[in-house]
Amino acid sequence: MSFKFYKKTLLVVLVLYFALGMLSETSFNKSGEHYPVFSWALFGKVPNERHKFTVKIYKIGDEQFTNGIPFKDGKGYFSTINQSPSGYEQMIQVMGSAFVGDDHEKFEETRNMFEMNFIKYPVEYELVRHTFDPIPYFRSGTIKSEESLGFYSVLEQ
Repeated sequence: MSFKFYKKTLLVVLVLYFALGMLSETSFNKSGEHYPVFSWALFGKVPNERHKFTVKIYKIGDEQFTNGIPFKDGKGYFSTINQSPSGYEQMIQVMGSAFVGDDHEKFEETRNMFEMNFIKYPVEYELVRHTFDPIPYFRSGTIKSEESLGFYSVLEQ
């Protein structure tokens, strides 16, 4: 058998495979799935919604922020205490999960630890839950929704 024969056979098989796949999408099965042969619509049907908690700061000392700044973007405000906001990302996630899970004791414990260890200035902040799809979020920072879980303030410590 020659190389031309294999090329023609491969081309015919691919064209038939494509034609059968298109036919299955439109005619045979309304779900579009014929496992394991055709599974072209799989990723469009898999929900991939995620949740992440963050803290938005509205006031630090005498400085106010109308729309609030995300905690992770406040690094310049916290450099005087030689700490990075990213180091507290896990603590914010635990605090948010405890709030949503109605674990009041864990929430208050984490909140107190967060405020005592990191926030050294008079601050007003909001705990927020973002809902997002990971791919658009990591490409452009797009979130689906933002839900406020509460506003808190810390007086001078």
